[in-house]
Amino acid sequence: MRLSLSQRVAVLRIAFGVMWGIDALLKWRAGFLHGGFTDEVSGAAEGQPGWLLPWFRFWVRVIATHPL
Repeated sequence: MRLSLSQRVAVLRIAFGVMWGIDALLKWRAGFLHGGFTDEVSGAAEGQPGWLLPWFRFWVRVIATHPL
């Protein structure tokens, strides 16, 4: 059975939606919100050009203040 273009697009949209939902479930666990996300953003700042560091510091402060 061959799917039409619109059916293939619909299947792709559903697959991405399922992946997005799984990603959201993993990220909204309590352990990730209380330290995991801040650690991830801080780790991403390592090795970045100096002109980007204020941007990363800003987001680390925002997340540490109110992670939700």
